[in-house]
Amino acid sequence: MAKRNGVYDRVPKLSPEQIQLARERIDQDVPKAKVARDLGVSRQTLYAALNGSGKYACAGSGC
Repeated sequence: MAKRNGVYDRVPKLSPEQIQLARERIDQDVPKAKVARDLGVSRQTLYAALNGSGKYACAGSGC
């Protein structure tokens, strides 16, 4: 039912530019929780984007 409702086809919440910005801020010792809050996403979403997992697994590789 969820697949029929389009749940699996959602667009990633963070763009590649936002992920790069997050990496830069984390390198400047800004806490990941604050970075996630500033970007309007959960910490889990931020971690997935940084690790390249989930919706972010194919980011930049044209999958």
